[in-house]
Amino acid sequence: MVPDITKPGHSFQGALAYYLHDKRQDATGPHPETAERVAWTETRNLATDDPQLAKRIMIATAMHADELKAAAGLKATGRKSKAHVYSYSLAWHPDEAKTLDRAEMLRAVDQSLKVIGADGHQAVIVAHTDQKHPHVHVVVNRVNPNDGRMLSTSNDRLKLSDWANRYERERGQILTPAREEKRQLREQFADRAARSAYAAEKRQENERKPRAEHSPARMLKEFQEQQRAQHRQEWRDLSSQNKDARSRIYDHHRERIGRAVARHKAETRPIWAEYFREQREARRSFESREKTLRGTIRNALETTVHQQATGQIEGRNLLAATFSNALSSQARRAAFEDRANLTRQELGQRLKAALDTEVTVIKEQRTAALTRQREAFTGARAELVEKQNGERAKTREAWRQLNERRSRDEAEKARRIAVLRQRDQRREHQRRLEESRRRLASNYSAPDAIRRVQKAPAAMEQKPMPDHLKPENVKPSRETFTRSSQRPEPVKPVETEKRTVSVPTPQLVPRGMPHPPASRVVEVPKKTPEKQPTERTETPSKTPSRLDWAKPKQDQAPTWSKPAVPEQNKGTSRADWQEAGKENGTAADWRTPSKPIKRLPPRDKDRDRDR
Repeated sequence: MVPDITKPGHSFQGALAYYLHDKRQDATGPHPETAERVAWTETRNLATDDPQLAKRIMIATAMHADELKAAAGLKATGRKSKAHVYSYSLAWHPDEAKTLDRAEMLRAVDQSLKVIGADGHQAVIVAHTDQKHPHVHVVVNRVNPNDGRMLSTSNDRLKLSDWANRYERERGQILTPAREEKRQLREQFADRAARSAYAAEKRQENERKPRAEHSPARMLKEFQEQQRAQHRQEWRDLSSQNKDARSRIYDHHRERIGRAVARHKAETRPIWAEYFREQREARRSFESREKTLRGTIRNALETTVHQQATGQIEGRNLLAATFSNALSSQARRAAFEDRANLTRQELGQRLKAALDTEVTVIKEQRTAALTRQREAFTGARAELVEKQNGERAKTREAWRQLNERRSRDEAEKARRIAVLRQRDQRREHQRRLEESRRRLASNYSAPDAIRRVQKAPAAMEQKPMPDHLKPENVKPSRETFTRSSQRPEPVKPVETEKRTVSVPTPQLVPRGMPHPPASRVVEVPKKTPEKQPTERTETPSKTPSRLDWAKPKQDQAPTWSKPAVPEQNKGTSRADWQEAGKENGTAADWRTPSKPIKRLPPRDKDRDRDR
């Protein structure tokens, strides 16, 4: 469905003559009497189905619009429009021609009339068959037959477009998808306009609210808006000044031309008076000669001379022409009037040439004045452009400085926030260190506390250490002494050597691809031959190790090693070994402690979490 609206007209006669007959071949010729392209006609809100009678009824309705308003009690005010004819067409797709009937087309026409608000107006519907696509033309009388008011055509194209879109959706086939996209764009722009109006209203409300103080940005923005308004006013003033100057130039030279024309008329009035006096004398002489034979022959000769001068008797005998003129009084009078007109035209052209020369000089002076005014306007325009560009540059510079100041303030604010955050972090870290130190001093043993304190940061070392944790007051334990005597052995570099190893090959290789290699060279640690065990020889060492301290000398028995097991008890069970110990005077039971065992303090979960 494609609706098409034509421009409103004022002639029902011309519109219906076009739609009710075939097209004319010549645009300026009359409408043909044939109507082969007209399939059928229909009317709405008319008492007849005859289109010719309907045409006369619509014309009468349009002519009596004021009487209809008066009868309906309405005032005949407002602007009067003579565009009473409103016409549009509805066209279906050619594929719908087989499934389309007259009832469906009339239903669509009635819906379209209701959409544009013309369902109560007089209308003539004409269906044509001169195109591949089915279509109808609707001619509507904009004058309402009930109250005489004119039909409003505001947004009629959008109304019919949206209706056509709904009509296609109802029929279940969208044949014009571009129209749906345009409708969505219209809705989007309508929403945007509504949002813009709402935003403008909110801005006005905010501007109406009293403000205690203005920020530099707001002050600069207000100044920029005032500057823009001032620039627009300056352009309007410059344009109006140029227009006034040109109007003054035109008025001045028009007055000069008027004065020249008046002066010319005053100067030529005596000339024309003399001319018309001579013409009256010549006419009286001509009339007096016409009364005598001699005067008639003279008038005939003058007529023949005039005809010869104007080329009216080419190829004719002068005597015959004179004799013919002597017999015809009408020819003599026509020649006399023609001579008078020629002399009057010649005199008028001669006098007008002098006036034209003077008017041409005035017009040239007017052109020169307009040229000077145009040059002055161009110079003033260039100066105004330069001035406004300089003012806008100053405003942009002010915005740039304001933005730089904002950036510096934001950077300073961020720096201060970072400093405060670091201070809070240091305080929190210091608090946790103090708490850890207190737990270490209360729950850990002396060697462990020393190690924790030694690993603490410098902030903790600055504080005085308790006396019971100082190194000179702490006795080293055997475990600490043994750990300090151990030294790490130096790491020897690992020697490597290159070896060839096999690489697994895939079972299937794509055709045209090279086979991968079956082996590759890699570096592996070098194997050293194992040494055969030899008899160990003892070499004295300068610094005794843990084994040297534990091994007894030849002439001194061990003091802290395990008790010796009797020879006869070797290879026996634990019970036998315990019995043998009782006999030798050693400890009665390995599970019996020789000293009282000190109980460990209760477990502290916070201490374990800190570790």
